[in-house]
Amino acid sequence: MRKHKILSVLLTLCLFMSALTPLASADILDYTSTPESTAKCVLLMDLDNGNELYAVNADQKAYPASTTKILTALLAVEAVERGDISLDDMVTAKPGFKEGITDDASNAGIKEGEVMSLRDLLYCAMLPSANEACNVIAMYVSDSIGSFVRLMNSRAAELGCTGSHFTNTNGMPDENHYTTARDLYLISAEAVKHETFTEICGTASYITAATNMNGQRELHNSNALINENSVYGKAYYYDDAYGVKTGRTDAAGLCLVAAAQRGGLNIMCVVLGADEDFENKVFDSFGDAVKLFDWAFGNFSYRCLLERDSAVGELPVVLGDGADSVALVADDDVIAFAPMGLTSEHIKLKTVLDYDSLEAPVKADTPVGKVEVYDEYGTLYGEAAVRTRDDVKLAVDEYLEDYAKSFIESNWIIIACALAFLVVLIFVIVVLRHKKRGKKASGKKSSSKKAPEKNPAPKKAEKKTKSKSEKKVNK
Repeated sequence: MRKHKILSVLLTLCLFMSALTPLASADILDYTSTPESTAKCVLLMDLDNGNELYAVNADQKAYPASTTKILTALLAVEAVERGDISLDDMVTAKPGFKEGITDDASNAGIKEGEVMSLRDLLYCAMLPSANEACNVIAMYVSDSIGSFVRLMNSRAAELGCTGSHFTNTNGMPDENHYTTARDLYLISAEAVKHETFTEICGTASYITAATNMNGQRELHNSNALINENSVYGKAYYYDDAYGVKTGRTDAAGLCLVAAAQRGGLNIMCVVLGADEDFENKVFDSFGDAVKLFDWAFGNFSYRCLLERDSAVGELPVVLGDGADSVALVADDDVIAFAPMGLTSEHIKLKTVLDYDSLEAPVKADTPVGKVEVYDEYGTLYGEAAVRTRDDVKLAVDEYLEDYAKSFIESNWIIIACALAFLVVLIFVIVVLRHKKRGKKASGKKSSSKKAPEKNPAPKKAEKKTKSKSEKKVNK
């Protein structure tokens, strides 16, 4: 019975500890309070560092409707910045500019042969979402709608889009015209970097110049976050919003790319396939954006998570005088967009070093790698370079001892000694052979000197012979 009681107590403790685990994440950020969305695809991003704050089906293919016009306007603005065209260029609506546009689609009443400035055409495309204005822009930038659409797909790929395909300039319904919330974020994040684009999409109302076929046009932004007088009413006006574009078709539902800035925070929200109720003036694309913006601004902030000169570890030092390691410190502050509940208790540091160890002498402020700042769930918030904090002198005695040992044990020294021995050996052999040959040569010389001493005897004989003959002659 006592064993059973002990077991039950242990199980109770385990359950209690496991029940506490979710509270750890709640200390950082109460994700349970995240607003729920009825949209098919949602993505909330920090524009400054690209951190994902909230996502629902962000990589699922969806129809973008008129948010397509963000890419169309971006390409036109980039052409202006390159100097290919000018915002003041007067553009004529050529035959075929209404290709693919139905009569009930949103438009600005542009007529064939009408001449407008490129600037006014961009306002027509972005504020009241005029579909024919996009085609006129496309035909001016790329000569034809088809070539412009190819440019759209090419530019989207350059921006990292992997789930998108565009078949028109404006988002008219087409089963082969689709994107994802993440791809649309990548396009829009690039677009808002351009001042001309943000100035246009952040304008509540605009009046165009009169043309050869029409008088001035008074344009109103369809984005209820920007324009209090939009067709969607005043309920969704958001003072911190500065863009970007709305969209709506029966197939796509309500779509919205919105950007807002407050207290140094710059956030973008993408909503695709949201619900609508015109009768009760409920438009969930705007409602979701407002709730997500409020949640982000209320739960996140830019803070210093790691201060410059903070200790981040040690690195072994070889032959150090009185020290076998050197302290490492961060070379800069790590300032990140992070949940307000993130404290030092939740922060984890990971040092990525270029060396396994250093050899003395080591100078202070030597760069040796970097340190990465994570939370306990693996979210990376930033990084800083790492440097040595102190000088470490060389232990001379130990260095000399180590050097001598390495010198003796060096393979090259062994080889050199062997070669030297071989040279000496060869030299000795050569000397000995030379001496031996010298002895032989001296022996031959001595024998050649004794030979002439044997010749005098025959000479005496000759004299004797001559004397005898001489005697015979005399006789």
